[in-house]
Amino acid sequence: MVSPIRAASPAAARLPVSEVESNPSRGIAGPERPRVETRRKAPALETLERTPGWKALAPEVRRALTALLSGTSNPRSKRAAPVAMRQPSRPGWDTASPQAQAKALTELLTHPDITPPQMKTEDLPVPRQGVRHALTAPVAEPAHQFHGATVDAERRTLLIGDQKIDVVAPQGTDLARVANLVSRLPPELRKQLTAISVNPVRNPDDEFWSKKYGQPVMAGMSCGAQGLLTIYPHGLSQTDDVFIRNLAHETGHTLSMRWWGGADISKPSWSKWKDAMVADVASPSRYATASPVEDVAEAISTYFMTKGTRAFDEYRAMFPNRFAVLDEMLSRPMAKAA
Repeated sequence: MVSPIRAASPAAARLPVSEVESNPSRGIAGPERPRVETRRKAPALETLERTPGWKALAPEVRRALTALLSGTSNPRSKRAAPVAMRQPSRPGWDTASPQAQAKALTELLTHPDITPPQMKTEDLPVPRQGVRHALTAPVAEPAHQFHGATVDAERRTLLIGDQKIDVVAPQGTDLARVANLVSRLPPELRKQLTAISVNPVRNPDDEFWSKKYGQPVMAGMSCGAQGLLTIYPHGLSQTDDVFIRNLAHETGHTLSMRWWGGADISKPSWSKWKDAMVADVASPSRYATASPVEDVAEAISTYFMTKGTRAFDEYRAMFPNRFAVLDEMLSRPMAKAA
């Protein structure tokens, strides 16, 4: 039988500290006990849980708020914490009914200081390294009909691995930056692209979409089911990070249209996504509330821009039903252009 180790024991001096500490009651190292990581509950969440309004919340809203306030790595949760902490200090809070408090807490999920306008402007990580790519020599194409303008253009092919993307742009356009940014897009999204058109004027359809969505729309780019990416001047003026997030959003449109047969949300194929939106309660962004078509593109952008980071797990906690649908769809063979 081995006696307990005492401070003066020569045996103890010969044992590594980590082994002695793993079992201090024995003179030899015992098996190290698994460490259970205990994470302290977020102060903002603890504060709200003590309010009568918290108990009056619907279960799905409690879940959504818990996920929102438990995050530590994503920008939305960082913005939410101070806003949530201020709630019990609002005038009239102490005398408000539990139902009134619950209504105020529910509004945190759509609070303009918390929910971003669009995911392209959210501080999400973007890939820093592109893959090897090249542009072929330009071929002149006089009087090319762009969307809303006719100008002399030149056509090239963007080569990325075994992918060939047809590119047309006004003469003299520097396509090196566009090619580099496209090469940095996650491959699952990049491979949705079949062609790129660099448009010389803003999208003539901006006014239509502004009226349809009830909010100002100035397209930076657009991409449909065929994989034709149209980049407008507003898109070219974006920073590299915003451009890539915007590109992830647009190729998200392409993916969803290929998955579910277009953008007609009345089709049964869209029902699972619409059900996920309702079950998640919260939306990825304010722009996502315009339509399920924009919602899925914002969710896809969030999914791919954060994949492999702690923020990904936090967004999954916020939007579990959306992410589950994306998991399912992405497990299938990638859809191709019709």
